[in-house]
Amino acid sequence: MPNNWLSIQDVTDLTGWHPQHVRRLAREGQLRHRPSKQVRRDGRGQREYALSSLPVEAQLKFLKQPLLSGPDCTALALRSNLNQSNLFASLPEVTEPERLNFSARQNAQAVKRLEAIAPLVEFRSRSQRSRPTFRTAGGVAVRSMSSLVGYLANQHHLSARTLWNWYAQYRKLGYAGLVDRVRSDKGKSRFLKAHPAVRAYLENKYLGERLSIRLVYRALLRDLRSLEPDCTRPPSYSAVRSYLQQLPKPLLILSREGERQFQERCEPYLLTDFETLVPNQIWVSDHGQHDVWVRNDLFSGVSTNAAVRPWLTAIIDMRSRKIVGTAWSATPSSHTISSALRVGIESFGIPQILYVDNGKDYEKVGRIDFSPECSGVLVRLGIQPQYCLPRHPQSKLIESWFGTVRKRFDCLWPSYCGPGPKDRPEQCTAALKEHQAFLKGKRKSSPLPLASEFIATARQWIAEYNSQHPHTGRGMRGRTPDEVFNELLLPGQKRLIESPEVLYALFWDRQRRKVSEGGCVQLYGERYEPADGESLAKLFLEIERDVLVACDPANLGEAIALDLDGRLLGRLRAQKLITRGPVSHEDIRASMRIRRTARKAIADYVTGLSGIRARAGDRSEISQLQNGDRAETPRAEQSPPPTLVRSQDLHTVARPDFIDDIVRELTDGE
Repeated sequence: MPNNWLSIQDVTDLTGWHPQHVRRLAREGQLRHRPSKQVRRDGRGQREYALSSLPVEAQLKFLKQPLLSGPDCTALALRSNLNQSNLFASLPEVTEPERLNFSARQNAQAVKRLEAIAPLVEFRSRSQRSRPTFRTAGGVAVRSMSSLVGYLANQHHLSARTLWNWYAQYRKLGYAGLVDRVRSDKGKSRFLKAHPAVRAYLENKYLGERLSIRLVYRALLRDLRSLEPDCTRPPSYSAVRSYLQQLPKPLLILSREGERQFQERCEPYLLTDFETLVPNQIWVSDHGQHDVWVRNDLFSGVSTNAAVRPWLTAIIDMRSRKIVGTAWSATPSSHTISSALRVGIESFGIPQILYVDNGKDYEKVGRIDFSPECSGVLVRLGIQPQYCLPRHPQSKLIESWFGTVRKRFDCLWPSYCGPGPKDRPEQCTAALKEHQAFLKGKRKSSPLPLASEFIATARQWIAEYNSQHPHTGRGMRGRTPDEVFNELLLPGQKRLIESPEVLYALFWDRQRRKVSEGGCVQLYGERYEPADGESLAKLFLEIERDVLVACDPANLGEAIALDLDGRLLGRLRAQKLITRGPVSHEDIRASMRIRRTARKAIADYVTGLSGIRARAGDRSEISQLQNGDRAETPRAEQSPPPTLVRSQDLHTVARPDFIDDIVRELTDGE
């Protein structure tokens, strides 16, 4: 091919360079140039630059320019398609079904090859008499299929035989002929196909004994003679690796990863039609462990300041995905389910069905049963308990929510430990070491957050999740759990408990405590006070007496007080301490008002007792001693014994009036 000389304008058009850059490259010898026969208007000479010294991309761009009809064109060509022929014709049309039969990589390969042979297809489609003769700008004459193939081969840096093969396959099979056919024995070893005993040996080592591929291959080299005495040459490691890796995935998962992974990833499951459900129809409960280490200041049964990964027992409404009940503990049990159930029923009503986990506290031994107290409450409220399929997390909607908690909430804490030991961040390892130094007295503080602080933050996060998280699950359509729950659960459809006493059985931990001043009791290091006026009135009568305090260790904010016979005395709540945070003026005034009311009620009651004794003619013992009337008064003339108020009378007669007075005064004050 003769060399082509281009003007500086042509060079800048092909390369995009600035004219000054072109001149600099010429001065440095990177571009071949020569003086041009043409001169500029000012009489100065011009340069011409060799096409061959330009980058390959610029040369291809020049050669792909439309063909020019030259002096060697035949008369037939000039008559048929003068100055309109284009060597690089548009691609033949490819239908969508043809493309769908292949992958993206195969389609890209076929399109690239079709672009290369498209001029051949168009040239061939013309009749022998209508085929024009072209000459390219580079001086190449194109008069036949052979010359066209040679020209295209130079452009695409391919051999002519390759283009002829692509063209033949396209004529024979169409678009599919341009895709490399997959070998029928791809990924298959002829050695292993001919030796079934070796295949069985490899599968047993890899699937049964769960050895690595490298160990399986070493074992094969050791035992090959015993398996195939006539075999002199073992298969290659790559052949063994390819064979084992191409075993069916379900087979690999079940044999090497276990039955649970097989159920989660391979077994089919039914999709729940959430549109047919309503809120409070089905509640789902389960336990999930946080991926955060905390410092214990709350959980019983664990030493103070011990590092703990708290468990969360949660209940989710299946229709709205709203978290309705929560309970945190160091070790989950049926009692934590009772705690979460009580919280949910008190706040959101009674569900129809309670769906719980199968397995005894994640030990996969038998079914987890409810506590006796919880079972009784379910029967009284008409709640139907159901158990999910054993070891089948797809049947528990709440499993995915626990994953959301770990990914969006747990990871925010510096003591986040990850889902497993291999995923534990270095920051968590350092925090645990510093905590151990704190326990040994080598540090003044621990980097682990307090359990109470963590739980308070978790409660707030869950409340924000219910109210602000746009859910994209089936039937949610981007709405938040609160929006779906409030929209679909009409006020008349909400089943409320008729009496709070039904749920008192769920306060499952009972301890004997002595009532102190103000009707308060001490429990778990906290001071509990009466929650309302009626409770205050009853507990005032029990001051310095022993009572039973029933509480929920998973939710320590409230408790109930019972007498020793199990009769309800009142409700208790954890007293607000000023050192724990700001207390409003309204709280202080309410506390002082309760104290004044109780003091006044007690004083009025005592005054009333003095009036009763006076009306009965009873004098005090001091008056009796001072007057000395007892010895002088004849027995027959002595007045009858005074009517005294006995201790049982306080419970049977005076106590209702006393309680009513306090309740009435508290109500009037509000």
